Amino acid sequence: MIGYFTQMGKSQFKVALIYRATRDGFGADDFHRTCDNKGPTLTIIQTTEGFVIGGYTNDHWESPDRYKWKPSYDGWLFTIAHPHPFTRNKGDEKGIYCDKGYGTEFGWGGDIGIRDMSDGVVHGIFSGNSYKYGGVHLLNWKGRTTFTTKEIEVYQVI
Repeated sequence: MIGYFTQMGKSQFKVALIYRATRDGFGADDFHRTCDNKGPTLTIIQTTEGFVIGGYTNDHWESPDRYKWKPSYDGWLFTIAHPHPFTRNKGDEKGIYCDKGYGTEFGWGGDIGIRDMSDGVVHGIFSGNSYKYGGVHLLNWKGRTTFTTKEIEVYQVI
């Protein structure tokens, strides 16, 4: 993870674990109770097939009654299998999606989308809507667009 931050120009930082789904619950309300208004965060998702993916947002999460997009201009996504982070598409204003009924949601159309009660539920990756993948795929490099969540951790980045 340090390498991703360094590549994005952030070499000095600290992290604090604020959410672990297996400890705090897999519900959207569990995510928002622990992650809302905490400032920049790093989300790490482990799938049941062993893939490790996630994203960083410089915006804070929140849970409005009506959904809200935030640009997260300095945000990026990653797959541990690839050495470089995937940065935002220029001009796109939809870096993260905030809604009380959803968990971590990066990008328009869910570049990485985690729904409510995410354990054992299939989630989506729709490559390229808000983040630049450059032909790389977050999961198995074969265009797969779904995964099942095993663990989600969110770290406050200070």
